[in-house]
Amino acid sequence: MVDRELDSLVRLLDDPDPTVREAVFGRLTELGTVATVQLRDIINGKGELQYDSELHLAAQDALSEIGMRRMLDGLRKVSESEADKSGGDDFDLEGATLAVALHRYPDLDAKVYRSKLDTMAELLRWRTRESNVGMEAIREFRIYLVRQQLWKGVSQNKYHDPENSCLNSVIDRRRGIPVTMTVVWLLLAQRLGLPLHGVSFPVHFLARYKSDDEDFLIDPFNDGVVVTEEQCKTFLQSIGVEFHPGFLEPVGGRHIVARMLRNLAEIYQESEPRLALGMEEGIRILSEGE
Repeated sequence: MVDRELDSLVRLLDDPDPTVREAVFGRLTELGTVATVQLRDIINGKGELQYDSELHLAAQDALSEIGMRRMLDGLRKVSESEADKSGGDDFDLEGATLAVALHRYPDLDAKVYRSKLDTMAELLRWRTRESNVGMEAIREFRIYLVRQQLWKGVSQNKYHDPENSCLNSVIDRRRGIPVTMTVVWLLLAQRLGLPLHGVSFPVHFLARYKSDDEDFLIDPFNDGVVVTEEQCKTFLQSIGVEFHPGFLEPVGGRHIVARMLRNLAEIYQESEPRLALGMEEGIRILSEGE
């Protein structure tokens, strides 16, 4: 029954009536993985349907639409769940960043990547068993992630690849942009109970370790090196931006995910404006939950 329905839906993908297309998108989203598999078969030239350029493009649009809808649904669930809690920053950064990845990976199994982070954290827990706080703990992060696991920031010419904003892809490749590299450090630190926070520094996202005893800035993108306020000032001067102390203050999870979405909106603005609008909708969802 599902195969017959899918076949009918696929044949309606290139229907010029927007009402029909909207209904098709909605139903394909409901059908889940079986629909995305068939859409990928069309895109890759597989299956029984004869290749048709318009159908091919329609299938790409449908897969993209499914991913965007799942991303927005995921962000709503995270935002609504957090809204019921009180006190502190209870925002589910991990759930939200995995939700963002759904726009490119609609069938993403979040459990797989939560497990990978769990495994990494357990190895770090063992490494930091004798130095589980402050600078010494961060030193172990650097040894494990940078020297042993070869995590590294992407080159400048690959900054605008959307894959760098998908947490699953960042974990698989051990490559990312400043904000997503920092997110990985934050999620690992969270598992270890370390007071590491995101810092939405202009142009280059950072992390800040802040406890009663120690307070310092880290650059996960650049091998986890410790940076000073003076270095941050010098950097801003070099690009003509006036320094403000607030640039170095910790920010909450909503702010971090919103920055990821803004990056993606900028990337998609010219090539895929519909996706750019979806990212802006995601930002709106996050702001409504504040």
